[in-house]
Amino acid sequence: MAQLAIREYDAKRMFANFSSSFYRGYLIQDEEDIAAFAAKETGIPTTWVIKPDQLFGKRGKYGLIGVNLNIAIIRKWWTEHHQHKATIGKQEGLLTTFLIEPFTPHTSEYYVAIKTERDHDVIYFSTSGGIEVEENWESVRELHIRLERPIYDLEVAQLVDTFGIVDTKIQDFIIVLYSFFREYGFAYLEVNPFTVATDGSVVCLDMVARIDDSEEFRQRKNWTDLIFPYPFGPEKTDGEKYIEKLDSETGASLKFRILNPEGRIWLLTSGGGASVIIADTLADLGFATEIGNYGECSGNPDRENTRAYTATLLDAMLANPTKGKYLVIAGAIANFTHIDRTFAGVIDALRDRITDMQQQDVYILVRRGGINDSKGLQMMQKACEELKLPCEIADGSRYMTDILKNIKL
Repeated sequence: MAQLAIREYDAKRMFANFSSSFYRGYLIQDEEDIAAFAAKETGIPTTWVIKPDQLFGKRGKYGLIGVNLNIAIIRKWWTEHHQHKATIGKQEGLLTTFLIEPFTPHTSEYYVAIKTERDHDVIYFSTSGGIEVEENWESVRELHIRLERPIYDLEVAQLVDTFGIVDTKIQDFIIVLYSFFREYGFAYLEVNPFTVATDGSVVCLDMVARIDDSEEFRQRKNWTDLIFPYPFGPEKTDGEKYIEKLDSETGASLKFRILNPEGRIWLLTSGGGASVIIADTLADLGFATEIGNYGECSGNPDRENTRAYTATLLDAMLANPTKGKYLVIAGAIANFTHIDRTFAGVIDALRDRITDMQQQDVYILVRRGGINDSKGLQMMQKACEELKLPCEIADGSRYMTDILKNIKL
């Protein structure tokens, strides 16, 4: 399974739908959105909170939360931050998407998080919520729930009672949140902090959520209009945008993300699992900073789509004239991908860029298995010989990562 992060707005919207409550949040991406918010809420005596909603945390520490603001100041704050650059950790990117919600005065902040393990779920709870919860992890208590059974009121009551809390609202909230977690296919869900408002209602002040993508078929109804945004950081390159568009137009799975434009190891991998294993093994070998990209070209793409994908990858790899690069073409033993057909597309792209490939001393490492793999591997071997490109060709009888030992940097 892969975990996909979703926006805070979507997580809260989905939770409100599940719990039959009203969510008064606004997702703001452009002038039209901020104008619509102002038009709808003007005249209502409420102050507001505004913050980026782009899959990064600790927004308060970075000074990226506007608190207890009226609509006029909200608009001013948004204008000052929208399309402006921000540095979050080591990532720099543009602030493009914001969340506006009513401000909730509060004195207490609680923490709850839920994650799924192989055979059980874990609920974490603390009365010391907020941005310092990690520094005060000793205050967090855990409840483990096996996947084959429901959650029991008593065990949640005992978890909450650890802190001397007698208010059943918090207990009830955790039970509903856990039911939401299970029924909507989440892998991780965190509410930090949440509070109890003066009217007695529990308010989620901040929410982080990742869904389990293997649940996609079962969750079609619950995940209506759900968008998986691009992580915060540099803007997408033209190549990344092109592959994203290509992916949306074909039944194959085509993913491409540049990690280091100056990297000397580039990956043309088939299968999400293979992509992770190859990347992790390279990191273990000490080559983490040399990995140029992360991606996937699988799901039986035809020759033309494979050529287009490979061409985009090669263009990114060859943009930097550094010599001594490696192109790793690898994957597990495919169940239904025709290796000869996809390799024909790869070879087409190699031929189109042979001069630059030779000038930059690109070494090709291949490991693949599946339908027509012998024919495909022979095609690749012959093409590399004709194009005078050094290569190492391996079939499914060798470990997928075995070819990586040939990398010498």
